[in-house]
Amino acid sequence: MFVEDFNEAYGQEFDRQCLTADEDPFTGAMNVKKANIHAAKTADISKLTYIDFRDAELKVKPEERKECEWFFSETVLNHIVNIQDANGNPIWRRPGDGLPGLIDGYRYHDVSILPQFADIKEDTPFAIFMNPKKIVHGNRKGIEIKRFDGTTESLEYGENFLRFRKRDGFLVTRPAANVVILKTAKA
Repeated sequence: MFVEDFNEAYGQEFDRQCLTADEDPFTGAMNVKKANIHAAKTADISKLTYIDFRDAELKVKPEERKECEWFFSETVLNHIVNIQDANGNPIWRRPGDGLPGLIDGYRYHDVSILPQFADIKEDTPFAIFMNPKKIVHGNRKGIEIKRFDGTTESLEYGENFLRFRKRDGFLVTRPAANVVILKTAKA
């Protein structure tokens, strides 16, 4: 149970630092300066069209675009699965047969820390189209696990405590070339 809880907590913090952090020492992709911002044609998230996604994708040059992927919450994905292109074809392709799911031909990741569908109002960033390989991750300090068994709680109740510490560094490189933040329009 500890390992599962640890993995979940570490994964969420990793996502937060890479994608949504907006304070020292990290700036995530959604808040990085010089990123391309693309406003959808509507302030109402429920009225997104494939053009909103296509126009955001086209802000990245073709040579950079081939490695890009979409990042948004699962509730946003639940809406996207119903969006169709001009020919009536869904822009979402279900994962299967060993192939990843795609949005308009690009891989996607549903990330729980990004804005949820019900929380997205006008002028709200809700998705990122970028090359995740352009986020540089550095290990500033190795994993440190310390056991505390000489505490008052340990003596009275037999409880032991663990402290886990890991220090990482993140940097979104070349955001002007490969990061597009998709947001709803102003009303």
